[in-house]
Amino acid sequence: MPEGAKVDSGNDFFNAFETGKVGMIGTGAFAQATMKANHPEIEFGVTYLPGQNGGKSSFAGGDSIAIPKGSKYVKEAFEFIQWTLSDNVQLEQFAKNSQLPVRTDLAKNKYFDADPRLEINANAMAVSPRAVYAGTLDRGLAVYSLASGRWNYFTAGLPSHNVTAVEARGGVVYIGTDNGLVKVPESSVVTP
Repeated sequence: MPEGAKVDSGNDFFNAFETGKVGMIGTGAFAQATMKANHPEIEFGVTYLPGQNGGKSSFAGGDSIAIPKGSKYVKEAFEFIQWTLSDNVQLEQFAKNSQLPVRTDLAKNKYFDADPRLEINANAMAVSPRAVYAGTLDRGLAVYSLASGRWNYFTAGLPSHNVTAVEARGGVVYIGTDNGLVKVPESSVVTP
């Protein structure tokens, strides 16, 4: 490992790629906006992150927002959260600037249609009234049950444990893997 990598705080993360010292970096969806804004002269592509033993995955981040217990400004904080999750903010502030909206129902939009590189991360996530779904590299489909508040992994009948696309609608979950697609009743995927 290069000495510089051992002490890099992340502030210099893109430097090796931007200067042509490396040809590929593994990062999240946010990197696309950075590259487009700071280096419009660089032609770059986007693909899934490679898996350790073959296959692929994607990364969408992990930020959270909450209202602390005992806050004096609960109403104002809730209004702010509602505003940040609005169609306008998610599309005109995030998607327009090459950022993945946190609302999966807005992942297909005119900005992403104009730049298909942006769809890679969004395809491996879905939400239904019963659960939140996220594709994984080697553990199958991660399923967060809204009823129980717990995560589980679904692998039964999957052609591969590398899930690259998910769609949930009409009581059915469509699960795309690197070895094929399956259609599963949502009731058999979500653990109560």
